[in-house]
Amino acid sequence: MVACGPSGAWLFVPFLTDTPWANRSRSLQNTRFYDGYGMSSLGRWLVHGELFDFGRPALLTGAALVGCVALAGLSVFLTAGRATWGPVFRILPGSSDLLAHRYIAGIHIAAVLLGGGDRLGHPVGASSPRPR
Repeated sequence: MVACGPSGAWLFVPFLTDTPWANRSRSLQNTRFYDGYGMSSLGRWLVHGELFDFGRPALLTGAALVGCVALAGLSVFLTAGRATWGPVFRILPGSSDLLAHRYIAGIHIAAVLLGGGDRLGHPVGASSPRPR
């Protein structure tokens, strides 16, 4: 653990000391490219199928939703672990080395992705118009 600081210094020291010379285009500041689109715009695009499938049937949006649900299901299965699944869990390659409690992170990530719909239509910040 002690070696992490010195071994990472080759990246972090220049990052911190060279910040004044970082390439920040003045023409992009205070635009959606610099500040982001805002949650209200992203939520509207997701609901209307414009985020993944602009102008096409919402196949990619559906696939993203199915992927989030699959992530949640797989994470629940892995988090339940040997205590619930017993010999079935041992079928997984490397299952003797799996620390099942760590897979709760997948449940949390899926919950954030699936629960993001709660924020749709409730802007967090100022929204920018979508570029055409």
